[in-house]
Amino acid sequence: MATYILRRLLATIPVLLLVTFGAFALIRVIPGDLASLKLGQDATPGEIEEYRTKLGLNDSLPVQYVKWLGSSMRGDFGESQWEFRPVSEVVRDKFPVTLELALLAVAISTVIAVPFGIIGAVRQDGWLDQTLRFIAVLFLAVPTFWLAVLLITLPPIWFGWKPPLTGYAELWEDPVGNLRRMIWPALVIGASSAALVMRLTRSSLLEIMRQDYIRTAWAKGLQERAVIFRHGLKGAMIPVVTIVGLQLSVLLGGAVIAEQIFSLPGMGRSMLGAISKRDYALVQAYVLVFSVIYLLMNLVVDLLYGYLDPRIRYS
Repeated sequence: MATYILRRLLATIPVLLLVTFGAFALIRVIPGDLASLKLGQDATPGEIEEYRTKLGLNDSLPVQYVKWLGSSMRGDFGESQWEFRPVSEVVRDKFPVTLELALLAVAISTVIAVPFGIIGAVRQDGWLDQTLRFIAVLFLAVPTFWLAVLLITLPPIWFGWKPPLTGYAELWEDPVGNLRRMIWPALVIGASSAALVMRLTRSSLLEIMRQDYIRTAWAKGLQERAVIFRHGLKGAMIPVVTIVGLQLSVLLGGAVIAEQIFSLPGMGRSMLGAISKRDYALVQAYVLVFSVIYLLMNLVVDLLYGYLDPRIRYS
C-alpha cells in the first residue's frame, strides 16, 4: 500500500508541472497587461516598462516559470498586486469558505441521493421509482445558475422572503448565521449533484443485485435489508464514490457560479476577479491548489476502492 501511494504521489509531479505551466502561459496570452491595468491610462510607457521590469514580466516565459516554481517550492507564492498582501494569506482566507460550501453540497447531495437511489433500485419501475427518476432528470436538465437565480427571485415574490446574500460570518464566530448564509448555495449545488448520484446509485445497485452471490444470499433466506445493505450496497458504492469524490474535488476547485451569485468570499469568486485583473501570482497559486486537491482526491477515491471491494489489491 505504501509503495502504491508513493508511486501515485510521484506520478503527480509531472502532471502538476504541465498544468501549472499551461496556466502560467495562458494567463499571459489573455489580452491586457497587468502593468497597464495597474498603473492606469495616465501612465507613461516608461512607467509601464519600469513596473514590468520590477515584476519580472520582461523575462522570457520559461525564465518566469522557473523563478515562480523555485519560490513556490519554498512556500513563497508572491504578492497579490490587487490585494497588497502575500498570496498565501489570500488563499488561506478564501479556502475555508470554499471548503465549507463543497462539503455542505456533497453532504446534502449524498444524504438525499443514496437513499432515493436505493429505493428506486429496490422498487424498480414502480410509481415511486418513476417519480424519482423524473425528478432526477429534471434537476440534471436545470442549469445551476438558473436554479440559483430562481431561488433568489421567486421566494421574495411569492412569500416575501429571500435568502441572505450579505453579512457572511465565519463558522467558528457565528455558527447559526454562517449556516443560514451557506445552506442555500449548498442546496443549489447539491441538487444537480444529487440527481446524478441518485441515478448512478440506482443503476449500480440494480447491476449488483443481479450477481450470483446476491442470488445465493436470497437462497439462504436472508432478509431483504441484509441482502441490500450487507451484500449489495457496498459493491454498488464504487462508482458512486468515484462521482462523489470527483464532485468534491471540482467544488473545492472553486464553485464559481454559486460563489458569484450568492456573493460568497471563496476561492472561485476570488479567482474570477484575479483573472479579470491579471493578478498573475494569485491565479497561479489557485491553479496549483486546485490541481493538488484534484489529484489527492483521486488518490483517496482509489484507496477507498480497496475498502469497498476486498478483491482489489494495491501493490
